[in-house]
Amino acid sequence: MARKTLKVRRALPLPEPDMPSDEELLAYVDGTVSPKDLHETERRLFSSPYCLDRLWILREALAEAERASRE
Repeated sequence: MARKTLKVRRALPLPEPDMPSDEELLAYVDGTVSPKDLHETERRLFSSPYCLDRLWILREALAEAERASRE
């Protein structure tokens, strides 16, 4: 079976220099970001489509791992 070629209509978002690290994303999801750093972390997260995608993927992966651990 031949594969279809997909055409990308717009460029995919790329990482930005100021994006949160993996550790910062985990702290945000876990709710362990200090109140002092919360506003700055959210500003960096919500200003980038790339970061929002990473956040969504992380939340989905954690939820899937939690479901799998219950089985």
